[in-house]
Amino acid sequence: MNAEKFLELALIAFKEKKVDKALWLLVQALKCNPLFSEAWLWRGHILSSMDDWFNALLHYEKAIDIEPNYPVGWTGAGFAFAQIAAWESAEKYFKKSLELMPAVEPNINLGNMCCHRMKLEEAVNYFKEVLKLDPNHHDAKVGLGLTLLGLGKWLEGWPYYYYRHDNKPFQPRARRWIQEWPGEDLSNKTIVLYPEQGLGDEIAFMRFAKVLANLNPTAKVILETRPSLVRTARTLASNVKVIADFDDFPEGIDYSCALMDVPKYLGVGFEDVDSKPYLHQPLGTTKHKDFRIGLCWSSGQRLLQPETFGVAQRKSIPLEWLKPLTQFGATLISLQREHLDYKVAKEMNIDSHHIDQIKDFADTADIIKDLDLVITVDTAVAHLAGAMGKPTWNFVRYSGYWPWMSETDKTCWYDCMKIYRQPQLENWDEPINRATKD
Repeated sequence: MNAEKFLELALIAFKEKKVDKALWLLVQALKCNPLFSEAWLWRGHILSSMDDWFNALLHYEKAIDIEPNYPVGWTGAGFAFAQIAAWESAEKYFKKSLELMPAVEPNINLGNMCCHRMKLEEAVNYFKEVLKLDPNHHDAKVGLGLTLLGLGKWLEGWPYYYYRHDNKPFQPRARRWIQEWPGEDLSNKTIVLYPEQGLGDEIAFMRFAKVLANLNPTAKVILETRPSLVRTARTLASNVKVIADFDDFPEGIDYSCALMDVPKYLGVGFEDVDSKPYLHQPLGTTKHKDFRIGLCWSSGQRLLQPETFGVAQRKSIPLEWLKPLTQFGATLISLQREHLDYKVAKEMNIDSHHIDQIKDFADTADIIKDLDLVITVDTAVAHLAGAMGKPTWNFVRYSGYWPWMSETDKTCWYDCMKIYRQPQLENWDEPINRATKD
C-alpha cells in the first residue's frame, strides 16, 4: 500500500473518531514517504483536535519545511502558537499564510488574535476583509460586532452583534414562537424580554428593561429572568413585570426580544448609559466599626457555553496573590460560592460562614449591602454590586474588551466602580499593586 492510500484510510478513521488508528495510519504513510507533507499536516490537525499543541506544532513545522508554500501548514502552526499564547509567533505564521493565500481562515485567525492582544482597530480590518470574501461568514459578523462594541462604537456594532443568535457559541434564540420585536412603537402592546449568555450580562442589561418601560408608558414590559435572579430583578422597577424562565408563560404577548438586543433598537451608545444604581436592595442595617471588603476571586462558568471555561480561568486570580489586602486590617468576607482555596482563605482569615446560606443573587445582595467595598473578578458579582451602587473594584483581564472596552479606571456602566485591568496578558501583579496602594 502506498502513502496516499494510508492517508485516505487515516482520514476515514479520523472521520469515524478513531483517533489512535488515524495517527497510526499516518505513521505508516510517512514510513512509505517521509517527505509526504500532507501526512505531517494531518497528524498536526489530529493532535490539535486533542489539544496536544506542542506536538501538533512540531508536525506543522515539518510540513512547512517540506512544502514552504503550503498556506494550511502556516495556518495550523499559527493556531497552535496562539493556543499556547505565543502571540508574536502566531501573528507571524498567520500573516505568512495570508500572504500565500488571501482567504477567509487566515483573516479570521488574525482578527481573533488581534482581539486577544487588544489590537481592536486591526481586528476590525481583518473581520471586514473576511466579509468581503464571504459576506455570510457568521464568526466574522459576530467578531466584528463585539470588536466595534469594545471600541465604543456601539451604534455600528449592535447590528453585527445581533448575528450571535444564528449559531454557537450563543444559545439558540428563545421564544421563537412569539413575533420578534422589530423596534417599532409599543403603545398598548406587551413585550417579553428574555435572558441570554452570562448572569453578569443579564444583570447589566436588565436596566434597559426599565428604560424601555419608561419610554413606552402604555406598554406592558415583561422581563423573563433565570430563577437565581428573580428576587433581585423584582427590585428593578414597578413598571416591569418579572417572571422566571420556568414559569407558565403569560398569554397575550405581542412581541419578544433578547434582553441584550434592546439597546440596538433604542439606539443606545456608551455615552447614553445611565450609570446610577438601578437595583434597589434595602440599605444595610448592621452598624459596624470595621471596614468590610467582600472578595470574589474566581470567575463563574457558563454551563451552557463550555467553550467559555478557558476565559473564566483567565479572569480568575489565585487567592494567595490577594494576601497584600490583609495588611490593612480590613475584615474580609467571601462572596465566592464555590472554590478549593480553603487553606489560603483560612490563612487570610476570610469570613465564609454565610456561604452555604446563599441560594440566589438576592442573598448575595443582602451580604453586599453591609459591605464597604467589593473586590471581584467575577462579572456577575461586579454588575450586581455596581447596580446596587456599592463601591466596587473590578479586576478585568487584559483582553476583556466587552463590555469593559479599553477602560482602565472609570467605566460608563457604574459611577461606583473602578476598573483594575491587566496591562499585559496574564499580568495580575500591576493591578493588585495598584489596588493595594489605593
